[in-house]
Amino acid sequence: LVRFEIDLAKSLTGNAHGGKKMTASVITDITNWQVNIPAPAEKFTFTPPEGVEEEVSKTPPESGPAVGEEAPSFTAPLVKGGEMSLAAHKDKEVVLLDFWATWCGPCRMALPVVNKLAEEFAGKGVVIYAVNQGEAPDVIQPFLNDQKLTLPVALDGKGEVGMKYGGGPIPRLYVIGKDGRIKALHRGYSKTLESELR
Repeated sequence: LVRFEIDLAKSLTGNAHGGKKMTASVITDITNWQVNIPAPAEKFTFTPPEGVEEEVSKTPPESGPAVGEEAPSFTAPLVKGGEMSLAAHKDKEVVLLDFWATWCGPCRMALPVVNKLAEEFAGKGVVIYAVNQGEAPDVIQPFLNDQKLTLPVALDGKGEVGMKYGGGPIPRLYVIGKDGRIKALHRGYSKTLESELR
């Protein structure tokens, strides 16, 4: 069980009870709660009704640039002022882009790793940007301060840069070579993130 929700909006409207103000209290008792109970395979067997035909759906192709392709160029303001330009790093540095947001749990787990690498590789031919998706500086900066994160944060307020890179779930981390081509893509957070990025 992940969640259950009771919607009493229609039953509590004034018109439903002659204009009287109504309130409700919902109490749920869950008994015999057990976790990790083995579930036999037959519990997950689906028997279709008679007369239906099987149709095989195809997984849609990945959106956004793939490894080996040219990284979409962009400029973006930085949370602390100024702006960054991806093109400015071509033929000079390797660039890591980390698409993230403060509300994203896996992003919050990945950022300290990315920040550590940003500090370690500063001035060594690697530039790392955390590209925030859709949040304002007054939300981002307190979070950075609280988490003691110092890496440069680019603002993608309308998500336009994120869409150039395929949109979809975050975090998404792209390693872009000095030649401007995508060398690696990492989705989500894993315990091996640091070693993979290294």
